[in-house]
Amino acid sequence: MTSGASLRDLVNVTATLPPVLFVDHWRASLGDSAAVLRFRALPDLGAMFGGL
Repeated sequence: MTSGASLRDLVNVTATLPPVLFVDHWRASLGDSAAVLRFRALPDLGAMFGGL
């Protein structure tokens, strides 16, 4: 995500991700306004519970 990205930009990008959980974020580099967002894939709970 870079400086100038709107909330709508963030929503549009995250809508294309598979089911994930937001984990963390950090600044891309010192003095930079860009951010790195880290996500973790969610397990397939249906498979874990016998397809429920």
